[in-house]
Amino acid sequence: MGFAVRVSGPVRQRRTGLQDLIEETSARRGIRHRCGHALRASMHQRIMITTFLVVAVGVLVAIEANEAHAEAATSWPALASGALQDNSFLIEEAYNQEAGVVQHIFSITNDEDTGDWTGNFTQEWPVPDQRHQLSFTLPFTFADEPGETSGIGDLLLNYRYQLLTEQGHRPAVAPRLSLILPSGDYHRDLGTGSVGLQFSLPVSRQFNNFFAGHLNLGTTIIPAARVAGEAGRTEQLISGNGGASLIWEPVDAVNFLAEFVVSRDGEVADSGVVHRTHATFNPGTRIAWNLPASVQVVAGVSAPIGLTSDTSDFGVLLYLSVEHAFTSAASADRQW
Repeated sequence: MGFAVRVSGPVRQRRTGLQDLIEETSARRGIRHRCGHALRASMHQRIMITTFLVVAVGVLVAIEANEAHAEAATSWPALASGALQDNSFLIEEAYNQEAGVVQHIFSITNDEDTGDWTGNFTQEWPVPDQRHQLSFTLPFTFADEPGETSGIGDLLLNYRYQLLTEQGHRPAVAPRLSLILPSGDYHRDLGTGSVGLQFSLPVSRQFNNFFAGHLNLGTTIIPAARVAGEAGRTEQLISGNGGASLIWEPVDAVNFLAEFVVSRDGEVADSGVVHRTHATFNPGTRIAWNLPASVQVVAGVSAPIGLTSDTSDFGVLLYLSVEHAFTSAASADRQW
């Protein structure tokens, strides 16, 4: 299995991008983010209600799934492919793609403060087997208001090495190195205008038949971020990030996720570089189907909740993964 850059979103002029999937529109929020305690109280009530609804719907699906599972253990929600792996939202799981199988991952987040949509498209390939994986991640932004910035961000070219696979009490470990290319227009705050590097260390462990956990540590370095309107000025941006998640798997096809991600991001300011702390708690649900022709589809929804003043208060994240074989050997192994 592979990964999508979920903790690390598009790298922007004013930050290194470790949380852009959730917070990249924070610079636009301005006064709307500080409009008083009454608005925050209302926001927190909506957060609680939405989180409750997400969990409640998921629990109802799980109950129905368990009943169906009791009647026919070989049919949905049981999956011939087994428990889901590599389908987290903001956390990177330490499972590379299997030989002969490619994965296409699309995730997008709506920021309630601005109405903007920000997301990533990732495609992952084994080269040629699970030990080595190549992928790319293309971030994008759709602004809610006319005249605001929309477009693609800085492209990430990723290599990940399956250092360890799960065995006994040993977790899976798959370090990743990414080359960041300045494909986004830094004049429009869609990129940094500089080549950069990103390193991530995901660790994953299946505790038992019903629970799995994941840990992430990483850093991003942008050596010469350019500044719009200031010809010749560049700044070095360095950020660090971490995260963890717990996944409950009552049945193969229906899982519940609780993710926590935090980052300390360098951002360009008028007088140099400032650092801001972003933290997000993200409860969600993912549901999978095995389809004919070796195709597996996983859809998910979550409610990311900002925990610091620099993080968007609330959003909605949508996730879609399509995985299929591209060799005859892999197709033969995925006949479900």
